[in-house]
Amino acid sequence: MKTDYLYNNLILDASLQLSPSSPLLQAGCGLFETVLYRQGRLWFWEEHLNRLQNSLTVFHAEVKIGLLDRQRVESWLAGQGWTGDCRVKLTAFPSTETGWDWLLSCREYQRPSGDFTLQILSETADYPLLKHKTLNYWPNLISLNERPANVETARLNSRHNINEGCRTNLLLIKDNVLYYVDQDNNYLPGIIQQKILDNYRETGLKSIQSSAWGFSPFDLEQADQIILTNSLLLTAGVSFVRRSGVSFSKKIDYSLQERLHICLDRQVQTNPLF
Repeated sequence: MKTDYLYNNLILDASLQLSPSSPLLQAGCGLFETVLYRQGRLWFWEEHLNRLQNSLTVFHAEVKIGLLDRQRVESWLAGQGWTGDCRVKLTAFPSTETGWDWLLSCREYQRPSGDFTLQILSETADYPLLKHKTLNYWPNLISLNERPANVETARLNSRHNINEGCRTNLLLIKDNVLYYVDQDNNYLPGIIQQKILDNYRETGLKSIQSSAWGFSPFDLEQADQIILTNSLLLTAGVSFVRRSGVSFSKKIDYSLQERLHICLDRQVQTNPLF
């Protein structure tokens, strides 16, 4: 599969060389953002940069991401011949013990087909680092190992509830009310999740309400709908939930899915920066 790279303003045509003492190699240090590139546009690029910058500030790291303005990156992508849906990954990492660099990569993205299944795992994950998109992605990769692309997994928090999926945020709908996990919990509030919360009235939903300690398995079972969101998938409905010997099916309102996608597309189309 074709992949293009841009490293500190230099287009790479060979493997990136790092010092053996680099904290990236020695400790897996680094942060990243994943952005959808569709029809020549980077979706919510500025929001992704802001989230990355906030995490860099927390970790006292300095990276010149100001060079990565959206128009410049879109021009580079167009120049590389990218036309379909693409997964653009912006990685910030310490290339030396004292300095950080950035790496931009692009590869084709194909949305998983079919409805999603949500698999609730018995293991727990509940610590502040989950509020950041770090390169330490092994727990998620292990959880997703050998599962189909349309199966999402979720670990439990310290209260044995669910804050998020391994790749997605979870939203529940009950009686036309949209529920989300309170952002004081240890999880990464997604940009797509926030866009939906900010514009829920456009989709015909009545109100929004936060869940203080995450979603319990009972919450999932009682919900009218379960929606997954992330920056590539945008939104997807869950038709089946599995957990520790218990399984149940869920209905998907495909007209709501369409309204959510129209709402997100409108925000991209009306962005004054485009």
